[in-house]
Amino acid sequence: MNSYLVRVRHQIQNPSAKILPDWGIIRSDFPDAALGISIICEPKDLQSFLVIFDLKAEEQSVRYGVILPGPTNPGLKVYERIAEFEEN
Repeated sequence: MNSYLVRVRHQIQNPSAKILPDWGIIRSDFPDAALGISIICEPKDLQSFLVIFDLKAEEQSVRYGVILPGPTNPGLKVYERIAEFEEN
């Protein structure tokens, strides 16, 4: 349904390859109420989905947010925008 996710899937399958300019992974203390899928509407150049989940391994739990491009603009350019934020 979302052709942009094909490139995301290729990046996941090939973690050492540089397919996307940024992975869009955020490690943070998001509140429990934020768990799940959210839609980022503003600013327009960051419109995307934000998936927040807990990754549990053994006795540790770490909360992550992952940005996934939506089916419309900005599409994959959202990762370029994220990379710009990380550079500054």
